[in-house]
Amino acid sequence: MGGEGADDRASIGRRRENRAAAMQCLYAYDISPLVPWEKHWTGQLEALELPEESLSYGRRLVAGTVANLFEINELLAKFLANWSLYRVEKVNLAILRIATYELLFEKDIPHPVVINEAVELAKLYGGPDSKRIVNGVLDRIRRHLEEQKNWPNLHPSNRRTPQRHG
Repeated sequence: MGGEGADDRASIGRRRENRAAAMQCLYAYDISPLVPWEKHWTGQLEALELPEESLSYGRRLVAGTVANLFEINELLAKFLANWSLYRVEKVNLAILRIATYELLFEKDIPHPVVINEAVELAKLYGGPDSKRIVNGVLDRIRRHLEEQKNWPNLHPSNRRTPQRHG
């Protein structure tokens, strides 16, 4: 029984590490959007000195977020409460985009877990108000999604396939 808890904690730690790597990659992609996200991802792996297979979930987060960026940005803009996407700090925006992708498409992760993980990233990488902003926006999105009867974007068949660049 004790071993299962340790495995669960290790899994959570790996997912958090993957989310952090994905956030850093999306931050770089937002700063330099003409560079394909895959090049930012490769740079992230080299900086962390980690093999690709240890961050497969992070890669999936980046690929899915970039592939669905238009819809994610529309949803974020709707729930930013008197802010525009352009006013949000880049780190917070990367965290919000990843978490919104997870809320929409990662069905095996409960919404409160997604929000908690995003808040933890905001505490680690964001400014003094980041955790409050991230929590507030994501909670509004969560409530909106849970009120919806039909979530067409949530079904995997409606997920856009990430495009490969050069």
